[in-house]
Amino acid sequence: MTPEHLPTEQYEAQLAEKVVRLQSMMAPFSDLVPEVFRSPVSHYRMR
Repeated sequence: MTPEHLPTEQYEAQLAEKVVRLQSMMAPFSDLVPEVFRSPVSHYRMR
């Protein structure tokens, strides 16, 4: 992935998928909803 080809239009869907995955992994230990801190959409995959 290069800075010229970042899928920024997929950011919200990828973030939502990540939150669901984290909640299902943590379900046996906690029923709390994780607090999500969004990254700026530009260059979010280049950290």
